[in-house]
Amino acid sequence: MTEATVWGMHAGSLSQADNLFRKRNLLALGWEEMGDLSKLPKDREAFKAAVVKAYPDAQPGAIPVYTGVLYRFVHDMQVGAVVVYPSRPDRQVNLGRVEASTSTTPPPTQRTPIEEP
Repeated sequence: MTEATVWGMHAGSLSQADNLFRKRNLLALGWEEMGDLSKLPKDREAFKAAVVKAYPDAQPGAIPVYTGVLYRFVHDMQVGAVVVYPSRPDRQVNLGRVEASTSTTPPPTQRTPIEEP
């Protein structure tokens, strides 16, 4: 039996991406200051430099955490991985699987994963 990687996702401090996750079945990161992550080299140091540039006031200890989150979402999340999303609005734990490779380009009409109910 092959073990699947399990990813935990959150919809923002105010559950801004809840509809995106649950109704459109999409996962997203709302780090618009980072731009198109697919243009960065597949290298953690490149991601770290981009994080420092985008978030110059970030605490030094937060830089490697931010870097890891972004790098893993773009390069480590694979088709077949399990996703766990605890939805605050309805207090349900949602489970799913990644069915397609990641895309780091936001839809043209939407800069962040925030949607109205």
